Amino acid sequence: MNQTSMEPLQFWLLAFVAVIAQSGCTHVIEKPSYAPVAQLRTPRTLSLSASSAIGKSPMADDAGLLKNLEQAARRSFPHTSVVDDNADLHVIAVVVDYEPGCSPHCRKFPTYRNWSCTVLSKAPFAQAFGLEGSSYNPFVSPARDCMSRLAAFLKSGRGADPP
Repeated sequence: MNQTSMEPLQFWLLAFVAVIAQSGCTHVIEKPSYAPVAQLRTPRTLSLSASSAIGKSPMADDAGLLKNLEQAARRSFPHTSVVDDNADLHVIAVVVDYEPGCSPHCRKFPTYRNWSCTVLSKAPFAQAFGLEGSSYNPFVSPARDCMSRLAAFLKSGRGADPP
């Protein structure tokens, strides 16, 4: 067989991945800010926490998600330090593979993910920003989406100090 031609299975697998990547149903909702607008600005420090419940495992800290969240934070906020505590903003990311309201681990397509990203401000302690989403697309990054939308929120003026 010619080595440059694709095997039929490889072709269909590649086509399947392309379809999922292009048409994977993704739904995202931004939550409003509950902190006073004057308190929100580009943070000098961020603290991060991440947990997940995937594949019938109980909710637990997720080192991989935390690493992705940290990389996304450094990309979106290059002049911000990531610290363990006493940060300007604290970001909490949670990813599960079931739908809220559905008993845990009900049947979903294996690539389904449901996530939330909550950002708390230090003073006054309040929810500064929130994001909830779900997707069947395995290439969607909840961590990257959270950080890029938080950066856009702060840059938009909805979270900036008044002039």
